[in-house]
Amino acid sequence: MSDPKTEETATSSPASHPRKRILCLAGMLLLIALAIVRTAVTTSLDSFTYDEGYHIGAGAVHIRTGDFRLNPEQPPLTKLWVGA
Repeated sequence: MSDPKTEETATSSPASHPRKRILCLAGMLLLIALAIVRTAVTTSLDSFTYDEGYHIGAGAVHIRTGDFRLNPEQPPLTKLWVGA
C-alpha cells in the first residue's frame, strides 16, 4: 500500500507554484491599477470646494517649513503633494 501523501506530492508539478504566484501578483496589480483609475475618474468629476484653497495653502507651508500642525485633518502625503 502506498502513502497518499507521497502520491499527492508526486502528482503536483513544482512548475504550478510559480505560475500561481505570478497570477496572484498580476491580479493584485490589476486591482491596484483599477482602483487608481476609478479614483482618478471620480475625483475629476468633483468641483472645487470652498476649503480647497486652505488645503493648498497648508500644503505650501508644509513644503516650506516642514511643520504639519497647520490643517491637521489632512494626511501629510496629501499636503506635500498638493503643496509641491
